[in-house]
Formats: sequence, structure tokens, C-alpha cells
Amino acid sequence: MSKLESRWRGRASTLAAGLWRAVAMGVERSTRFSALLGAAGYAASMSPSLLPRTWLFQGIITGVSVAAWAGAGAVLDKTWAGFSRWSGTKITVTRPGPRKWLRRGWAALVAAVIVLVPLGALGGQRHLADSMGMAAPSVGALVLGLLLAAATFAGILALWHGLGWLSDILQRRMRRLPRLVTRPLAGLLVILLVVGVVQYLIVGGVTRVVSIQSEQANETTRAGVVEPTSPLLSGGPGSLEAWDSLGYEGRSFVASARTRAQIEAVTGTPAMDPIRAYAGRSAGRSIEGAAAAVVAELDRTKAWDRQVLVLITTTGQGWVNNWGATAVEYLTGGNCALAAIQHSTLPSPLALLDASNRPREAGRAVLEAVSARLAQLPAGHRPKVYVSGESLGAYGGNAAFSSLDDLLARVDGAVWTGTPTFTDLHRQITAARVVGSTQVNPVVDNGRHVRFASKPAELSADQFGRPLGAWEFPRVVYVQHPSDPVVWWSPDLLVETPPWLAETRVEGPAVAMSWLPVVTFWQVTGDMPAATEVPSGYGHNYRDELVPVWAAVLDRGSPGQVEAIIHAIRNPTPS
Repeated sequence: MSKLESRWRGRASTLAAGLWRAVAMGVERSTRFSALLGAAGYAASMSPSLLPRTWLFQGIITGVSVAAWAGAGAVLDKTWAGFSRWSGTKITVTRPGPRKWLRRGWAALVAAVIVLVPLGALGGQRHLADSMGMAAPSVGALVLGLLLAAATFAGILALWHGLGWLSDILQRRMRRLPRLVTRPLAGLLVILLVVGVVQYLIVGGVTRVVSIQSEQANETTRAGVVEPTSPLLSGGPGSLEAWDSLGYEGRSFVASARTRAQIEAVTGTPAMDPIRAYAGRSAGRSIEGAAAAVVAELDRTKAWDRQVLVLITTTGQGWVNNWGATAVEYLTGGNCALAAIQHSTLPSPLALLDASNRPREAGRAVLEAVSARLAQLPAGHRPKVYVSGESLGAYGGNAAFSSLDDLLARVDGAVWTGTPTFTDLHRQITAARVVGSTQVNPVVDNGRHVRFASKPAELSADQFGRPLGAWEFPRVVYVQHPSDPVVWWSPDLLVETPPWLAETRVEGPAVAMSWLPVVTFWQVTGDMPAATEVPSGYGHNYRDELVPVWAAVLDRGSPGQVEAIIHAIRNPTPS
């Protein structure tokens, strides 16, 4: 053996011995339930969820889960200690030999959990990544995640002890009051302080900073996006909406419209230039003002003469999924108008926190403004009206309707993608599913009007392959992937098993998931930031499947045309 090998083996042996002593000392000094539940929370946090996790979110999830479960164990320890003192019950191992081996065995078990669980979890994450065609996580990422988990746990522990120290100070300041009063009063003051710091300093501070950055970004333009030369597009010649007023996402939306030549090249039939109308969130403009502005754009472009009018509720920053919008243009031969407004400049999560009712107001305002204008037109000279939205846009767009019957009575069809389960109408329709269908893929009235699908095949059969009945008009589709955390996230995950995890699952990553208190909530929360970084058909990435969905809702396009349109959207040609 060389001196170098001998030296490294010695260092490894020293490191292993140090780790063993640290674990043994921590276990010996820890209380029973907190150590046991902390180890369980550590193992549970690495169980699979909806999407492959990065080391960053794995570290945070593990640290938070260990702290939460160990905290629950500490409560049980305190409860047991109080019961033990009250009843005089005490359980000890008095003989030195068994006591030593019990302590060592317990330490060995914890050490095995610390080392072996991450290795097993790495295999599960690699399998999940491989099933989605993604790069597999490395051992280095695993180590970084464990280091961050330790730092996160240490930070939470330090914060907890700091709050306890503050409570003790407050109790001493109130020493003239009865002890029965000072402890709960000090605890209440600490809770109020924490809530105030979180709400006004952390959340409020982050929101203010992001708001400023978002306003600045809203003034910029995506690379490659140029001001339109067609009068049929907002921001173009003769438009009532200035190009600069449309915002970052609005400019991208109108500039992405297909031309008559592009449509004809794909469909092989005569086409026309489509209309895209958009109203940005100008200074001082209300939601109703933006809705009125987009109706004025529809008037100017004579959109009421088109066969199809699609009203799109946008996400927080005014984003529209261009796959769905472009699919409509190809499928209608350009004989369509698409309309949308911007209701916020903040990213969707912060837009929801900042003003949760604003996207709902936007969905209602545009539909009501357009409906009022259509009522002034002759009954036989009105376009068919469809509604659409993705994510926060679907949440807002659904709010325009009180029920499925209301939706079917007011529009000619709808396509909603990635709709959060806390959306009222989505929840109503899902609850009306037939026995035997699942929350992931509900069947309502045998698919007579509304259908849920994660892929095109589910437009005609449920997830088990059972064919649906005749599909009547108007047609409504909720496109939702089983692996989309934006759809399945809910605060209820903290304390109860959701139906989509309790029901029969036949495929997808959720097959390997199990609900665990606190852990599952943070796992799904940690899945959300990377939900759009996965291939199409997974997570919150809705692309190719929108073309056959719109073809079915509009009742247009052969299978060959659908494939040609998908290819054209993937590989756009210059206009």
C-alpha cells in the first residue's frame, strides 16, 4: 500500500469515527420521540413526489421536514415527561451491558438511516428523471442537498431557541403578574411578532422588491419580438393601444400571431390573417377599463365578423400560452380573433398573494364586456365564443361562471390547462364525477360535455381505457397532468390525504407517492418552481397536446393536419 493510499484511508477512518461519535452522542442526548420522529421525517422527505427534485429544494424540504417531525416528537416527549412525573412511572435499563448495546444499536440505526436512505432516494430520483427523459441527478447533488438540509435544520432550531429566549425575557418582564398568565401571554406576544415579521417584512418586502423588478421588466421586450405591421394586431398601425403599453408579455403575444402565408403553407387551403387584441395594465387603468379597451380593439379590427372569438384569461404577468393560441389560428385558417388583458405585472404566486381576486375579476370583466357587445349584434352575425386560460389564468377564467350549466349556456366551448384544484368551478365539476373515475381523470356525465385529459387519448376514453359516450357541443376540456404540482398543490396537503393520492393510480410518478403529514405539502411545494422545466406532457408544461385538444373542441382538423400544425409550431418559419 502506498503512503498516499494509507493517508487517505486513515482520513476516511477518522471521518467515519467522528461521524459515529457525533451520531452516538446526539442520539444519547436526544429524547426518545423527537429522535425517532426526526429520523422518520428525514427518511420520509426523500420519498418520491411528482417531479425530480434539485438539490436545493431537496435540502430545504428535508430540513423543514426533520424540524417539523422532531418538533412533534418533542411535544410527545414533554407529554410523556409530565405523565411520568405525575404517575411516578419510569422506564429504565439498569444493567450496564444491555444499556450500552441498546444505546449503540439505536445510534447504529440512526446512522444507517442517515447514510442509506439518501442512496435509495437517489435511485428513485434517477428512475423518475429517466421516465421523463431528463438528466439524472448526481451523487454530488445528493451531498449538496444533505449539507443544505443540515443547515436548514440548524437554522430552524436556532430560530426556535431564539424565540424561546425571547419568551423567557418577556416572562421576566411580567414577573409581577401570576405565572399562570405570563407564560401564555408571552407566547402570544411572540406569535404576534413572528406573524408581523413574516407578513410585513419578509412577504411584504419580497413582494415590494419583486414588484419593482417586475414593473421594470414589463417595460422591456423579449429578444426577437418586433412591433407588428398588421392593423389586425394591437400595437400595430391604427391600434388604440400603444405598442409600449402592452407590457412584456402582451408584446410577445401579439407579435406571435401567424400570418395568412404561414397558415396556408401548413394547411394547404386559403386562409386569412388572424386578429390578436390585447390591453396592458396601463397606469391607473382598472380591470374594467382594460376589458373595455380590449373590446374597443375588437371593434376596430372588426373581430365580430370572424367565425371564432377566443377570450383568454392571462397569468400574473399577462402571459398567454402561445401553443393554444397558435393552434386556434391554424385550425380556423386564421378566421379567428384572440383577446386578452393584463391584470398584474407580478409573477403568478405573488399576484395571487397580493390580490387573489384580481384574476377572477379579469375573467369576469372580459366575458361580461364581450357579452354585452355581442348582445348588440344580430343573432345570426356573431362569432362563436370560446374561453381559455392556463394556471392562474384558468383560475381566473373559471370564476366567470357560477356552474357548468352556466358555462355551457354562455360560451361555445372552453380549454383550461393546469387548473389549480382550489378553483371553485373545477372543484364543483370534479366532485360530480361518476363512481369509479378518479380525481386525476374525472368522468362527468360520461363525457357528454366536459372531459378531463392528460393526453389526447383521454379525450375519447378514461385513464383505464374505457370509452366515453357521445361528445356534444359545447365542449369543455380540462387538461391536467398527473405530475403537475400547480394543479395538485393545496394547503390541505399539510394535514390530510388528497383523493388523487388515495385513489387508484395506473401510471405516472404519483404511483410511487404516499401522503405524509407536512412532508407531502413541502414536497409538492418544492416541485412547483421546476414544474415548467420538464419535457412537454409532464409537470406544468402544456404544449403539443393543446393542438388535438383545440381540434376536438372546435371540431376541426384531421389527424394529419394536427400533426402538421404541431410540427409547424415547433419549427416556425419566417412570415
